[in-house]
Amino acid sequence: MPRTTEIPKLGGASATLSSAMALARGCVAFAAKPFELGPCAVFELARCGAEHRAIAHPAGGHALWLAFGAGAEARLHVTTRWWVLADAALLARMPSAGSTWATDTGQVAAHEVAAAIGRVSLGIGYEFQ
Repeated sequence: MPRTTEIPKLGGASATLSSAMALARGCVAFAAKPFELGPCAVFELARCGAEHRAIAHPAGGHALWLAFGAGAEARLHVTTRWWVLADAALLARMPSAGSTWATDTGQVAAHEVAAAIGRVSLGIGYEFQ
């Protein structure tokens, strides 16, 4: 997720940051039941936006970024239909412009996305047949 720095409350000035993200992952699994393990290719598209109140000169209201990377996925089949999933990936973000906001007093709040993004997740799944 984006790193953020909040604007201190100065004369009613404030900002709210929000984000939306889509992540697609394609994996090749090597099965040795009850385990599956395989490499993955990962693509991420995200948008971070902001609403501001009483900010004198906002430089932008949203930032869009793309990231590509690779990772690995492991599954443990607990039963014939239920499984537990663990995956990790490292993504490189494509260069894009961030947004910066400034208040009338000259104090600045900015958000930016790191150039390298790490993702780790755990989950459970059920196969419908």
